[in-house]
Amino acid sequence: MNHRENSIEAIEGEATGDVELDDEDFLFESSPSSTLEDRLLKSFVASTFDSQRQSYLPEGRIVELVTAESITEELELDHLDPSTAAKFDQSRQAELVDWILNGARKLFAICVECGILPRRNMLATFLRFRKYGFDDKSLPIRNPRDNSRPTASNSPDPVFHEQVWSMFKLHNFYEKQWKYLVPVFGSNQYDYDLPSDCILPFQTDRDDTGQGAFSSVYKVKVHPDHMRLENSEKETPRQFLERRIIKEVIVQLRGIADALDRLHNFRGAKAHQGDTPSTQVPSIQVVDPDEMAQDEDGYFESTEPIESIRHGDLKPENILRFPSSTSTIGELRIADMGLAKRHNVETELRTRLSSTRYGTMLYEAPEVVTLDQARSRLYDIWSMGCITLEFIIWMLYGNDELKNFHKHLQGDKYQTSQFFEIRNIDGRKHAAVHSVVRYWIDYIRNTDPECSQNSAMNDLLSIVQENLLVVSFPPRRAGSMSSAQPLSDANLGEKSTRYRATAREFRESLDRILEKVSKDPTYLLTGKSRKKLADWEFPVDNEFATGVFRTWGLHIPHDPHFKAPTKLCQRCNVLNFWAGGFDLEDRIADLEARASDCDFCRMLRSICAKHEADHFPKVRFERSQSNLVLVSPKPVIALSILRSYGKCLQSLTNAGQELETPLPIQLGLPELLAAGSDGSFDIMRAWLDDCDTNHENCQPDRGPYQTSSYPTRLIDVGHSKSPKLRLVVPRTDFQPFDQDNGGAREEQWIALSHSWGNPAKQNMFWTGKDNIESFRRDIPFEQLPATFRDAVITTRALHVRYLWIDAICILNGPDGDYHEEAKRMEDVFSGAHCVIAASRATSQADGFLKPRPQREYVKFQRGSEKPFYMCDPVDNFNQDVLEGPLNRRGWILQERALARRTIFFTDTQTYFECGNGVRCETLVKMHNNMADFLGDPHFPNKAMSRPRSMMILHVQDLFRQYSRLAFSHNADRPVAIAGIENRLKKALGVGGNYGVFDDGPGGGLFHRGLLWQRGEDEESLTPIHFTDGGNWRVPTWSWMAYDGGIDYLDPPFDSAEWETTDVRPPKRFGDFAGFEDGAIMLPAIVRDFSVARRGIDEVKLVYDTDKRDGIDRQRPQCVVVAKSKTEMTAREKTYYVLIVVPSSALHGFPSETMYVRVGVGRMLGKYIALGQPGIPSIIS
Repeated sequence: MNHRENSIEAIEGEATGDVELDDEDFLFESSPSSTLEDRLLKSFVASTFDSQRQSYLPEGRIVELVTAESITEELELDHLDPSTAAKFDQSRQAELVDWILNGARKLFAICVECGILPRRNMLATFLRFRKYGFDDKSLPIRNPRDNSRPTASNSPDPVFHEQVWSMFKLHNFYEKQWKYLVPVFGSNQYDYDLPSDCILPFQTDRDDTGQGAFSSVYKVKVHPDHMRLENSEKETPRQFLERRIIKEVIVQLRGIADALDRLHNFRGAKAHQGDTPSTQVPSIQVVDPDEMAQDEDGYFESTEPIESIRHGDLKPENILRFPSSTSTIGELRIADMGLAKRHNVETELRTRLSSTRYGTMLYEAPEVVTLDQARSRLYDIWSMGCITLEFIIWMLYGNDELKNFHKHLQGDKYQTSQFFEIRNIDGRKHAAVHSVVRYWIDYIRNTDPECSQNSAMNDLLSIVQENLLVVSFPPRRAGSMSSAQPLSDANLGEKSTRYRATAREFRESLDRILEKVSKDPTYLLTGKSRKKLADWEFPVDNEFATGVFRTWGLHIPHDPHFKAPTKLCQRCNVLNFWAGGFDLEDRIADLEARASDCDFCRMLRSICAKHEADHFPKVRFERSQSNLVLVSPKPVIALSILRSYGKCLQSLTNAGQELETPLPIQLGLPELLAAGSDGSFDIMRAWLDDCDTNHENCQPDRGPYQTSSYPTRLIDVGHSKSPKLRLVVPRTDFQPFDQDNGGAREEQWIALSHSWGNPAKQNMFWTGKDNIESFRRDIPFEQLPATFRDAVITTRALHVRYLWIDAICILNGPDGDYHEEAKRMEDVFSGAHCVIAASRATSQADGFLKPRPQREYVKFQRGSEKPFYMCDPVDNFNQDVLEGPLNRRGWILQERALARRTIFFTDTQTYFECGNGVRCETLVKMHNNMADFLGDPHFPNKAMSRPRSMMILHVQDLFRQYSRLAFSHNADRPVAIAGIENRLKKALGVGGNYGVFDDGPGGGLFHRGLLWQRGEDEESLTPIHFTDGGNWRVPTWSWMAYDGGIDYLDPPFDSAEWETTDVRPPKRFGDFAGFEDGAIMLPAIVRDFSVARRGIDEVKLVYDTDKRDGIDRQRPQCVVVAKSKTEMTAREKTYYVLIVVPSSALHGFPSETMYVRVGVGRMLGKYIALGQPGIPSIIS
């Protein structure tokens, strides 16, 4: 039984009867239309009473949804293996199902929505609920954040087992439960004491609102299911994707632009009696945008409109949203025409100034600050630019960053915030787009993945920058009689002047975006991921740090307590960093003024310059746990906050007070210890001891990945009494346990992960047939290159007897055993006591125990309290390790993934990674969910608990990353990931080779694996020639046959039908061409295709190399892999295909059946010869 099964067994205890499930159970996949989760989602309705739209399940629907069949399906009771079914027989299954039906239906629905995976965890959870009597009556549970270990309100603590119910999942349960606990109102009860998080089944009628002096009264509709009334037919909310939201918002923006065009160029309205013709404003309504687009009947053909209307107060609050059966977000309509002005003379010809001045200041146009220019309809265009930019920020970064943008824009607390700023140049007022707005636009354009290529967001941002938020008006027509002077535009260094667009031009720009959307769905949303600060967490963990300090006692290495006193200004000296919600706002000018006399102000000023935050007149910092965060468009950790250990030792006899803070602050080292010092090795040994003692999930594997053998050779590093180095053969040469060996752990080894360097620039130290016997007797320490010497020093310091270095433990050279040993890498790295990664060493001769630069820090000490430190943040595992030079090498990915734990030696500090996260030499702890995938000590167990679609994405991302790594020998490409492939195949219960897995007919993983494509960053892939005695032949349908980065052309999840006839899983064909185990080839049906006269976005072909034809220059053909799952004819459906060409005949196969892959693509069915039988072929 593997570790995952052990953990579930611990959860279930005696209640489960030791139920076990096989790995195959993770592959069972129900049709999305039949899953309970989807049926629940379709049954939710919305509560619109509160400002926050909330969904809930109407009372009574739970009985229709949670049935015996759905429970059986979700718990996968019909798919138990025979041994499990015998222990958990049908009688026990029926008892559990009946218990859920009779009192735990809501509980079951909540857990389904929480996504408890794998399903054996779900089964164990409900056995546990039943055991402790926890059912619907026990709901709601308390907020997990209220206690350190939350419990159900009517149940004991053990009901939520921590191995399934992490704090995050408990909080997820807490939030989702309210959807199923909506109150039912009756005539026999008048008072209701409801929880604050309770969802009310109300729908507000905003057309019937009463206003009082201090409040508003709303008329609401109560959902009939919550008034003890008969059920009535209900509309079900529809699911939507981000792509759909973006498209619909752009459609609605287009509708508003069209409405403004109609408003600005109004003709033919009749005034009501008593209204003044020149100022009366008609009722304007934004109708359905599609109707507007069709209403092109010459309405605006006049070039000299008789009348024009300016709204004057456009803002989000004045754009109302009306529900619509044809739109997810509804219909947007312009409202509040109270400030609208109507003119029958063009703005340029008016000499009397407009009277409207009371529009919302945030969205005002620059022309409001001067009285030397008449107000025009283009005022509204500026406002729409502000609103559109806010939408872009909200869509890309969320509401918190939109609030952050407004804070930056506001500057001083008492300063009016607008999207422009005024400068006085030569006595005249010059307007310019606000520097904060320009900075955010530039930041989004230069750093956000959605704007890294042609996309709707990128074009929408360009419209804002180049057409809407523009100070200058279009030039006046010839003959203008206006004497008003236009507002000058500040010189922003642009080569040509831009002019603010009209409403019609705005609408036409949006039309062009929508036209592109209709032709290329990927243009709408690239789907590229963006990094966030929240990706890496820094949980305060002082228990481990305290243990390290206790081992040092009073002899703390490099104790910084006696550093020269810190200079602080009066403000910084009294800062209360521990106050709840602490933040710090400063002017850049003030920081500069105080920097010479205050070390902390100088440090903050330096941070602002480093992160380009000095573009703003004002900056803000916030404390997040034990870090100070610079709040900017890209929030970054500015400083680490560390406290000292124990009491302040003013002398050996006088003890001060220990620093006490209301919130935990990390105990750590502001100064790094010297590399290779006793103190640094103390920390490394503490890492390993803590992991051995407290991390059950990091222990040597006893499951399917268990190492069955030792490496062929190891280096005996000796011990204190006998430090001689020699090459040994395990088992036969292992020494018996020796009490005098300095505490070295017998029969354990450390593996070195390193870069060899450039053989052309230095001599390589390795074992060959000419020196192996000499090395069996003695390896001279002084002859070792620096990286290997440091590895020996580290191994001895960690009290481990044996070391594995590939260059020494593998017999190199033409007569060596490299190819045999390369297949054993999984055993070497997964079986190692620890891996040491020489991340900072670029070659064998470089070494990794070299001096490192010290970081800057400022010491704060209040009275006799122990000091604390504001430190330059050097805890950056992502930059130092994951993006470091060593991790760009091909072999290193597998070494990290297969290792149980690794110590990384970088230029800034040393890191330790195991299954419980990352620890830093500063004693700080880090954690990242995505890093867990490769940091899993029993890779890929952690990923197996995630949804199958997420697992597929993990695998594809892994192969994308690996394909871009470098090799000294490109022919190593398939073997350097073989260990990872084996692990993945065991975990998924599938077959396959060369990066393409076989998960059976219609499974999808096989087909998605075939649909790899040349990476967008690659002009061409380079075929690899496997001629170095490797005894393998990589087929052309595998990306491992090429050098260069790949991506995937596979269709979105649940959108394709996988082909099971035209392409089948690979097969071995005998002892072919002298290769071991025969050749692996792909049986397929090859079809002709022609894309002549293709329409835009109807065809996409991506060729792997420059080769696009076969022997005798024959045209490419295709193999159908998948087709879109739509209600269309075969001609209209999208087909995903491999592009193939005829190949030379191979032994045993006629030439007319042999093909090779040359690319991949998608095209409409009308371009493929689907009506013809095709050619049965083999793709080699």
